[in-house]
Amino acid sequence: MKQLATLIAFTFAIIAGVARAETWPTLPQYVDDCVLIVLCRTERFKDGFRYKIEETWKGVYSPALFYHTPDEGYLFTGSWHGNESQKEGVQTVFFFTAGNHPSWTKGKLLDHSTSFQVADGKVIYASTGFPKDYTLSDFRKAISERVRQSFADELEKRVQSNK
Repeated sequence: MKQLATLIAFTFAIIAGVARAETWPTLPQYVDDCVLIVLCRTERFKDGFRYKIEETWKGVYSPALFYHTPDEGYLFTGSWHGNESQKEGVQTVFFFTAGNHPSWTKGKLLDHSTSFQVADGKVIYASTGFPKDYTLSDFRKAISERVRQSFADELEKRVQSNK
């Protein structure tokens, strides 16, 4: 009987842990929701940090996209959603969605939706949910493939609608 009670308690703990895990979309779903995805390197700036754009993986980067206009080639963003404990020189992949900004920004990007810091050449996607490890190269490739596929799908829809 004691073993059965232990098994039930253990099973309940597992189920409760799974229920509390943050729900993350798949990487392709999340890429589809984003308007801008960039790889940056952290630099000290005044009282905090700014982020030098190294690569743009989705969208077209421009300082004009941001509510707080950064210098060309940089962005400012918050220190939350994966961007905690930032250090100089660290690479971070920032994801920006269109729908997570207050109306007073009038369509400009205020802060990132989420970000993933690169550590030892690796990225952990959805670390607070059901994590998936990628090398930086594989993460870039997965995002690029999804961006290309979405572009091809949209182009096919346009061609079909013109027939």
